[in-house]
Amino acid sequence: MTYAHMTTGTTEFLQNRVENHHTVSFTFMRNRQTTAVYYESPKKRSLFSAGLSFTILKSYLPIPDKGFVIMQHIPVAKETNKLFIQKMNDSFDSFTLAKGLIAARVLEAKKRNNFVVMMVWEKESYYDEWMKNEENKPDFTSLVRKPTYFVERAFTQTYRIIYDETDEQ
Repeated sequence: MTYAHMTTGTTEFLQNRVENHHTVSFTFMRNRQTTAVYYESPKKRSLFSAGLSFTILKSYLPIPDKGFVIMQHIPVAKETNKLFIQKMNDSFDSFTLAKGLIAARVLEAKKRNNFVVMMVWEKESYYDEWMKNEENKPDFTSLVRKPTYFVERAFTQTYRIIYDETDEQ
Protein backbone atom coordinates (compact mmCIF):
# COMPACT_ATOMS: atom_id res chain seq x y z
CA MET A 1 0.00 0.00 0.00
CA THR A 2 1.19 3.49 -0.83
CA TYR A 3 0.33 6.67 1.01
CA ALA A 4 0.31 10.33 0.04
CA HIS A 5 1.05 13.19 2.40
CA MET A 6 0.55 16.90 1.90
CA THR A 7 0.87 20.11 3.87
CA THR A 8 0.75 23.82 3.10
CA GLY A 9 2.65 26.96 4.04
CA THR A 10 5.07 29.43 2.52
CA THR A 11 7.53 28.09 -0.02
CA GLU A 12 10.52 29.04 2.14
CA PHE A 13 9.05 27.39 5.26
CA LEU A 14 8.24 24.17 3.39
CA GLN A 15 11.66 24.00 1.74
CA ASN A 16 13.25 24.24 5.21
CA ARG A 17 10.97 21.42 6.47
CA VAL A 18 12.01 18.99 3.70
CA GLU A 19 15.70 19.84 3.23
CA ASN A 20 16.93 16.96 5.43
CA HIS A 21 14.92 14.30 3.58
CA HIS A 22 17.11 13.76 0.51
CA THR A 23 15.67 10.35 -0.36
CA VAL A 24 12.07 11.60 -0.63
CA SER A 25 10.73 13.04 -3.87
CA PHE A 26 8.70 16.12 -2.93
CA THR A 27 6.42 18.00 -5.30
CA PHE A 28 5.93 21.69 -4.57
CA MET A 29 2.76 23.32 -5.89
CA ARG A 30 1.69 26.95 -5.70
CA ASN A 31 -1.58 28.82 -6.10
CA ARG A 32 -2.52 32.41 -5.27
CA GLN A 33 -3.04 31.71 -1.57
CA THR A 34 -0.36 29.23 -0.57
CA THR A 35 2.26 26.66 -1.43
CA ALA A 36 1.63 22.95 -0.92
CA VAL A 37 4.17 20.14 -0.74
CA TYR A 38 3.11 16.60 -1.67
CA TYR A 39 4.95 13.30 -1.51
CA GLU A 40 4.22 9.59 -1.73
CA SER A 41 5.61 6.93 0.57
CA PRO A 42 5.12 3.34 1.66
CA LYS A 43 5.03 4.72 5.22
CA LYS A 44 1.65 5.46 6.76
CA ARG A 45 3.09 8.14 9.03
CA SER A 46 3.81 11.54 7.49
CA LEU A 47 7.06 13.48 7.81
CA PHE A 48 4.89 16.55 8.49
CA SER A 49 3.44 17.31 11.92
CA ALA A 50 0.47 19.06 10.29
CA GLY A 51 -1.29 18.37 7.04
CA LEU A 52 -3.25 15.62 5.36
CA SER A 53 -2.47 11.96 4.82
CA PHE A 54 -4.17 9.71 2.30
CA THR A 55 -4.26 6.16 1.05
CA ILE A 56 -3.65 6.08 -2.71
CA LEU A 57 -6.52 4.08 -4.20
CA LYS A 58 -5.71 4.60 -7.89
CA SER A 59 -2.62 5.93 -9.61
CA TYR A 60 -1.76 6.88 -13.20
CA LEU A 61 1.85 7.72 -14.05
CA PRO A 62 4.37 9.40 -11.69
CA ILE A 63 3.78 12.98 -10.56
CA PRO A 64 5.86 15.13 -12.95
CA ASP A 65 8.05 18.11 -12.09
CA LYS A 66 5.87 20.49 -14.12
CA GLY A 67 2.15 20.90 -14.74
CA PHE A 68 -1.27 22.29 -13.80
CA VAL A 69 -2.87 20.47 -10.85
CA ILE A 70 -6.56 20.08 -10.06
CA MET A 71 -7.54 18.66 -6.67
CA GLN A 72 -11.22 17.86 -6.31
CA HIS A 73 -12.02 17.40 -2.62
CA ILE A 74 -15.12 15.25 -2.22
CA PRO A 75 -16.72 14.55 1.17
CA VAL A 76 -18.64 11.26 1.09
CA ALA A 77 -21.14 9.93 3.61
CA LYS A 78 -19.61 6.99 5.47
CA GLU A 79 -22.35 4.60 4.37
CA THR A 80 -21.59 5.32 0.69
CA ASN A 81 -17.77 5.01 0.86
CA LYS A 82 -17.65 1.59 -0.84
CA LEU A 83 -20.05 2.67 -3.57
CA PHE A 84 -18.04 5.85 -4.19
CA ILE A 85 -14.79 3.86 -4.42
CA GLN A 86 -16.42 1.45 -6.89
CA LYS A 87 -17.65 4.34 -9.07
CA MET A 88 -14.20 5.92 -9.02
CA ASN A 89 -12.59 2.59 -9.93
CA ASP A 90 -15.04 2.19 -12.83
CA SER A 91 -14.42 5.69 -14.23
CA PHE A 92 -10.71 6.19 -13.48
CA ASP A 93 -9.43 4.60 -16.69
CA SER A 94 -11.55 6.96 -18.79
CA PHE A 95 -9.89 9.94 -17.03
CA THR A 96 -6.46 8.70 -18.06
CA LEU A 97 -7.36 8.88 -21.75
CA ALA A 98 -7.78 12.66 -21.65
CA LYS A 99 -5.53 14.68 -23.93
CA GLY A 100 -2.87 16.49 -21.88
CA LEU A 101 -3.39 14.51 -18.66
CA ILE A 102 0.07 13.55 -17.41
CA ALA A 103 -0.72 12.03 -13.97
CA ALA A 104 -3.71 11.27 -11.74
CA ARG A 105 -4.50 9.94 -8.27
CA VAL A 106 -7.58 8.97 -6.31
CA LEU A 107 -6.80 9.57 -2.64
CA GLU A 108 -8.78 8.57 0.44
CA ALA A 109 -8.20 10.72 3.52
CA LYS A 110 -7.03 8.69 6.50
CA LYS A 111 -9.01 10.52 9.17
CA ARG A 112 -12.16 11.67 7.39
CA ASN A 113 -14.69 10.44 4.87
CA ASN A 114 -13.11 12.62 2.21
CA PHE A 115 -11.60 11.76 -1.13
CA VAL A 116 -9.38 13.78 -3.43
CA VAL A 117 -9.21 13.30 -7.17
CA MET A 118 -5.86 14.77 -8.20
CA MET A 119 -5.24 15.35 -11.89
CA VAL A 120 -2.03 16.82 -13.32
CA TRP A 121 -2.34 18.38 -16.74
CA GLU A 122 0.42 19.42 -19.11
CA LYS A 123 -1.26 22.84 -19.42
CA GLU A 124 -4.35 24.49 -17.95
CA SER A 125 -5.88 24.73 -21.44
CA TYR A 126 -6.03 20.91 -21.67
CA TYR A 127 -8.08 20.81 -18.45
CA ASP A 128 -10.38 23.59 -19.70
CA GLU A 129 -10.90 21.73 -22.98
CA TRP A 130 -11.63 18.46 -21.14
CA MET A 131 -14.17 20.15 -18.85
CA LYS A 132 -16.11 21.63 -21.81
CA ASN A 133 -17.19 18.12 -22.78
CA GLU A 134 -20.22 17.12 -20.65
CA GLU A 135 -19.28 13.43 -20.92
CA ASN A 136 -16.09 14.13 -18.92
CA LYS A 137 -17.96 15.40 -15.86
CA PRO A 138 -18.65 12.40 -13.64
CA ASP A 139 -21.69 12.92 -11.43
CA PHE A 140 -20.80 11.90 -7.89
CA THR A 141 -23.16 14.43 -6.32
CA SER A 142 -25.56 11.70 -5.23
CA LEU A 143 -22.73 10.24 -3.15
CA VAL A 144 -21.44 13.50 -1.69
CA ARG A 145 -22.29 14.17 1.95
CA LYS A 146 -25.01 16.79 2.22
CA PRO A 147 -23.33 19.98 3.52
CA THR A 148 -24.30 20.95 7.03
CA TYR A 149 -21.09 22.92 7.46
CA PHE A 150 -19.09 24.85 4.89
CA VAL A 151 -16.01 22.65 5.45
CA GLU A 152 -17.99 19.56 4.38
CA ARG A 153 -18.79 20.86 0.91
CA ALA A 154 -17.06 19.51 -2.16
CA PHE A 155 -14.53 21.98 -3.56
CA THR A 156 -11.74 22.21 -6.12
CA GLN A 157 -8.24 23.62 -5.68
CA THR A 158 -5.84 24.45 -8.49
CA TYR A 159 -2.06 24.65 -8.34
CA ARG A 160 0.93 24.92 -10.62
CA ILE A 161 3.86 22.65 -9.90
CA ILE A 162 6.99 24.58 -8.92
CA TYR A 163 10.03 22.92 -10.44
CA ASP A 164 12.67 25.31 -9.08
CA GLU A 165 12.94 28.48 -6.96
CA THR A 166 12.81 30.78 -10.00
CA ASP A 167 9.64 29.22 -11.42
CA GLU A 168 6.96 31.85 -11.84
CA GLN A 169 4.65 29.89 -14.20
